[in-house]
Amino acid sequence: MRFLAGEVGIRQFLDLGTGLPTADNTHQVAQQVAPESRIVYVDNDPLVLVHARALLTSSPEGVTDYVDADVRDPD
Repeated sequence: MRFLAGEVGIRQFLDLGTGLPTADNTHQVAQQVAPESRIVYVDNDPLVLVHARALLTSSPEGVTDYVDADVRDPD
């Protein structure tokens, strides 16, 4: 993440199958390097959704969001 956000310059990230939030999440690492980074987490577990809504915050310059969806069902 540090390499992609820092040296490569990527500013948008999609994290599929997020799982429960822990330390050094995608948004934390990316926004530490590039505060304007935008991150979308995707998971279909209701427990993950509850934790994500409570814990996933973004930098003032960037955006962090969570989508309740199943990657195996794109419709």
